Amino acid sequence: MDAVRRAIEAQQRRVWEAFEAEVRRAEAERDDRLRRLKSAAIALDGSGPETAEISTEASAPPQPKRRRRRAGGRSRVDVRKRREAVFRELVERGVAVGPIQISRALNVPIRVIRNDLKQLCEEDKVERVGSGSGTSYEAKVKRSAAGPTGVGSLAAGHAGGSRSGGDPGSRRSLAG
Repeated sequence: MDAVRRAIEAQQRRVWEAFEAEVRRAEAERDDRLRRLKSAAIALDGSGPETAEISTEASAPPQPKRRRRRAGGRSRVDVRKRREAVFRELVERGVAVGPIQISRALNVPIRVIRNDLKQLCEEDKVERVGSGSGTSYEAKVKRSAAGPTGVGSLAAGHAGGSRSGGDPGSRRSLAG
C-alpha cells in the first residue's frame, strides 16, 4: 500500500512540475508581448516609459534584430544588372516596347519588369509612352553619343528608322 501511495505522490509531483513549467513559459511569453506592446506604444506617441506601467520582471532577453532580405534573395548587383538588361533590350529594339514583351524576352516576371521600368523612368533613362494597358517604354539615348553600355550608336542607327512594316517588337525586323 505504501508503494502505491508513493507512486501516486510521484505522479502528482510530475504533474505539478509540468504545470508550473507551463505557467512559467506562459508568463515569459506574456511579459515578452507586453514589452513589445509597450515599445510600440512609446514609438507611436513618443511618450516615455512612465505612460505604461507594465510588469516585465521575468521578461525574456530581447531578440537580436533580423536583417531583412531583399525579395527573392537578390543583391543590389543582381538588380542593377537586370535593370541594365532591361535598358539594353529597349535600346536594341529601338522602338517603344510594352513590359510584357520585355518580360518574355528576358524571362523575368512582369511585375519585376514594371518595377525596373518605373525606376529607369525615375532615373530619366527611359520614357513612358501611353497609359493603361497600352503603355510602352522607349529608351532615351542621344543619337551621337555611345552610352556607358556601348549601344548608343546601335540605337542611333535604329531610332530614326521606319516604324512601319513588320512587327516593331521583333528583333529580326530591326536587323534587316
